[in-house]
Amino acid sequence: MERADCSYQLVARFEEGALTLAHFMAREDMESTLIRWMHRIISAQKSFTVTWQSGSGQSPSGHYLRIQDPLPFQRLAKALQVVDQYVKSYGCPGMTFITQPCMPTGTRLAATAGDQDDIYRPFEVKELVLLRRQHQYDACKQVNVFGLQPASMDQ
Repeated sequence: MERADCSYQLVARFEEGALTLAHFMAREDMESTLIRWMHRIISAQKSFTVTWQSGSGQSPSGHYLRIQDPLPFQRLAKALQVVDQYVKSYGCPGMTFITQPCMPTGTRLAATAGDQDDIYRPFEVKELVLLRRQHQYDACKQVNVFGLQPASMDQ
């Protein structure tokens, strides 16, 4: 019997919410390999601070907060390309990486920002969480937590 595809999300969770960094489809029997590969890649990355700044306008969905420096997200996406290749090798669609995340103002974080034009909200990304759901309307379930190296570690 063929297994159904699962939907996965890789997110950075923090006190005020979460940011999706990537999403993809994969077969459930691929999960243990995905976790091992992602663990190796993510655990080699250093934690980083993200600073929010109010968006410079409105998107079709309303006002938003944006990341001041998307470089850590772009580095992570580049490092995870091997996982993308693995997913594709099994005939699944490629991973979608979100390298310039933003947050709609309807979230708790944005609500604390008020109406000021330059609101900076730093938070530390110390771990990433892999979530899975079987079907579009299922709730996401935590599959694994990947810790990042402390930022103060120099090599």
